[in-house]
Amino acid sequence: MRELLARYAASGRLLDVGCYEGRLTRYVLPPGVRAVGTDVAARALGAAAAQGLLPVRAQAEGPLPFVDAAFDAVVAAEILEHVFDTQAFLAELARVVRSGGHVLITTPNLVALSGRAKLLLGKSPANVEFDASPGTSGHIRYLAFDTLEVLLRRVGLEPLGRWTNMVHLSRLGSSERLGRLRPGFGHTLISVSRKLD
Repeated sequence: MRELLARYAASGRLLDVGCYEGRLTRYVLPPGVRAVGTDVAARALGAAAAQGLLPVRAQAEGPLPFVDAAFDAVVAAEILEHVFDTQAFLAELARVVRSGGHVLITTPNLVALSGRAKLLLGKSPANVEFDASPGTSGHIRYLAFDTLEVLLRRVGLEPLGRWTNMVHLSRLGSSERLGRLRPGFGHTLISVSRKLD
């Protein structure tokens, strides 16, 4: 993600939607990028401000409090799986990014290799939650690259590539190399898209 942000958000204004405490963005942001972070939790926004983000309280599933084309790049890391209306959410991200700007999305991969193996054994994949009990994250949407790219195109965003963090191989460990070769097997979908004119 750091490499992708350096390539697609190396300068200008960046919006981190659902930033929580801002640690992820601060960890992966290239130096000099000015970032605004939105979250619904006021306490988390206080911590985000301490990380150097300009905090703005906003609900991810509603209209964002920014004018059209306000940002050069938008990041929504590990948010999409918590949103009921994914197309409306992505349309809002597309609205606030400038023409030619970039939207970076990360979300758990429904068809990760480790999940496929569990399904073959009759078990639920680890990232698929079936209730809202303590310890769960509230995942309500599950996507593969194909589905995500259909949604991105519907809102005027052109997918530029497919990336992942790593492929989990159960007891054999994890492989970043296999993730580079076969991102569709990876644990996390990482997608960068460009806003069309």
